[in-house]
Amino acid sequence: AVVGMSLRNELRGKRSNPADWYKYMQQGAQAVHDANPNVLVIMSGLNYDADLKFLASKPVNLSFTNKIVYEMHWYSFTDGNAWEKMPVDTLCQTVTARINDHLAFVTKTLSPPAPLFIS
Repeated sequence: AVVGMSLRNELRGKRSNPADWYKYMQQGAQAVHDANPNVLVIMSGLNYDADLKFLASKPVNLSFTNKIVYEMHWYSFTDGNAWEKMPVDTLCQTVTARINDHLAFVTKTLSPPAPLFIS
C-alpha cells in the first residue's frame, strides 16, 4: 500500500530558494492531495534536505491539514570532515543545535506541528 508521496528529493542549486519552494512545493502538495486524498505528502527542505528554517516565519498554506510530513537528510559528510577536527562531544552539541534550529522545530513550534521523517 502507498502511504505517502515525496514531492522532490534534496532540493539544491541556484533556484533552490524559499520563494520557489513555496510556489512549487505547495502546488505539488495540492496536486498529490487532489489525485489521492488518502496519502501523506512528504515535503523536503532546501540545501539537500538539511534546511526547513524558512518555515518558522511562514508555514505552508494548503487546502488540507494533517497530511504533511517534512523530510530531512543528515549525512556523515554533511559537515565535511568536522568529525576529524572537533572533539566529538562539541560537534554533537553543534549538530544537535543546528538540527533543532533548522529542522526539528517543525515537530514542536511550527503551526501546526508536523512529523519529521529522517532519512
